[in-house]
Amino acid sequence: MIFIEKIRALTDHTPRDLAGWHVCLEVIEALLDGRIIESRKDKWETWYEKYVSAVKEVSENGLK
Repeated sequence: MIFIEKIRALTDHTPRDLAGWHVCLEVIEALLDGRIIESRKDKWETWYEKYVSAVKEVSENGLK
């Protein structure tokens, strides 16, 4: 499988999308390993905070 996410512009919604995709991929990995992720919401909230910071940094400094 190949997943491609193209971000044309960074918006306030971008961190939400990125966190959502991140959790989806973690869920797929867990299911393939025979595990269950109990709280997708908790995982999403953790990743959302990280992506808010990352998107802010990219917005302010650009990609390097």
